[in-house]
Amino acid sequence: MDKKLMFIIVIGILFITSCSLFNFNKVPQTAELEITGFEDGGTSTNRVISVSGTVHNPVEGDTAFLGYVHLVLNETNYDMSVTHITEDDWKIQHDVVIKNGTNKLRIKVYNSDSNLVEESPEFTLNGNLPIYPFRVELTWDTDFNDIDLHSWYYPTGDTVSTQHCWYSNKTGITNAFLDVDDVNGYGPENFTIENEVSGTYKMGLRYYSAHGVTGDVFCTVRIYKNENLIDTKTHTFTASQANGDNPSNDWAFYSHIVQ
Repeated sequence: MDKKLMFIIVIGILFITSCSLFNFNKVPQTAELEITGFEDGGTSTNRVISVSGTVHNPVEGDTAFLGYVHLVLNETNYDMSVTHITEDDWKIQHDVVIKNGTNKLRIKVYNSDSNLVEESPEFTLNGNLPIYPFRVELTWDTDFNDIDLHSWYYPTGDTVSTQHCWYSNKTGITNAFLDVDDVNGYGPENFTIENEVSGTYKMGLRYYSAHGVTGDVFCTVRIYKNENLIDTKTHTFTASQANGDNPSNDWAFYSHIVQ
């Protein structure tokens, strides 16, 4: 074969391969992400922000969403509920908690085989926020059910709690608060201490209601000190352990001792 012709063939193969790698396999950025009240690159003085967006069904024309959606916030994946709008358009809407400094957010859509099929452009939101000494974040892996984050405060030397922070009293502990009571799936819920006082803060989870969910629920708690992640713990509840405000099935997962 003529060397010139061989050279042309090789260049052609390389060109086609590069197109395949850099264009044809690129995930389309067709999902839309919005943060209420902010443009990309804006600054928030609120820790809890409202995120919404539009995604598309991985299987065109199907009446059920055949896949799942993650909101990626600073490299942490949060499962998102989806609601049908029209044709293949589906909506997400959720509250999340940002940190002080730069926050990066993106929506990612996966099909039922866990292949990434769609994403949104990255959204940057700057947090002009205090750095709190302690925070616990709860998320779980199933939709349409209710896990609750509870916190109790014990003064130094006492074996009986004097203050209780939970969905019914979100500011039940002095200088601390629960931000969101998520009653229909995934979380997050955050318990935050604004100013620590001497004593022990104990944290636990309670499975309030399965709302018809029959399978196990896998829960994750992330523990932060001065907004640095120091520990991650997991726990599985069975459907039979959902028992309202009865504490018999509580999972106690952490004690934060302040001298």
